[in-house]
Amino acid sequence: MIDSNEHYDFIAIKHLYSEAREYERKKLIKALKEKYYIVNTKGCSGKGSTRYTSQGRMSEYDLSNWKYIETHKDDKEVRFLISFNPFESDKFTLNKHCLYDRIGICKYYKDHKIEKILNVDLPLDYNKIEIIISELENS
Repeated sequence: MIDSNEHYDFIAIKHLYSEAREYERKKLIKALKEKYYIVNTKGCSGKGSTRYTSQGRMSEYDLSNWKYIETHKDDKEVRFLISFNPFESDKFTLNKHCLYDRIGICKYYKDHKIEKILNVDLPLDYNKIEIIISELENS
């Protein structure tokens, strides 16, 4: 049986988890800017809405733990979306998974999209950040 304190603990932990993921996102943004990447930080870019409704098809859902970074260099023809929760499909079962705390990169070039899931998990350290930036530079 769940009592009200357990519910509160769950909400508190969920909030701390979201804050930790946001901290990791900001750490990567700082590193990208140091490498002269332009990062979209306007409005609530980089995370989902707290009041997502799928265009009114469902009741409000807090999607703010959906973390990502939109970035590019001076050449706007090549853009990147760095996801902190990329999708993956099992090639045998065709089950779809959302890999929370794993880094995925979508490269957009003209009308092409290339997706890659890196072997990089949160939390990020210097070496993991260098792997991500290297992937952007060499893709």
